[in-house]
Amino acid sequence: ILTPSSTQTASTPSSSTVTLPVEVIGLNGTTASASITIPSGTNLSGQLSLWMQIHGLRSETQASVQVNNSGWLPISSSTVTLLGNAAAYGGIGGGFSTLKMTMNLPAGTIQSGSNTISFRFNQTDGRVSGFRVLAFNVQAANGSLLIPASTFVNDDPTTWQPPSTSAS
Repeated sequence: ILTPSSTQTASTPSSSTVTLPVEVIGLNGTTASASITIPSGTNLSGQLSLWMQIHGLRSETQASVQVNNSGWLPISSSTVTLLGNAAAYGGIGGGFSTLKMTMNLPAGTIQSGSNTISFRFNQTDGRVSGFRVLAFNVQAANGSLLIPASTFVNDDPTTWQPPSTSAS
């Protein structure tokens, strides 16, 4: 079984790209971060939200997100709006392994220029060891996405290394 290298970071080849998925897998408290740039001149007025597509959320207390210097914001059914049919089928930990959601961000959290989005694996429920952020973006009050799609690149599995070099 091949897995992404443990030395991989969320931002890769160039400082202007983010490699997806952002993997947040490991011990309780494991974090992974991505640096994104909001183009100058972007209208940041009104309610901004973080749009996310996450695989592997199995419990309400499993994950949190931090934007720049905000506090950690829990990812739970009381803090996000689940998109599609997820809420009707049990929400977080329900019938879907991959969930799309939006989370309202506190005013002033996002700024023009460089921003850091950090995801934290809070704790296991005894069955899981993390989750993967398959996609994310900052969404304006009018629903438009503020980070250009060209910022995101998919991880290349041909660069993955085995978790151990031992022949056994």
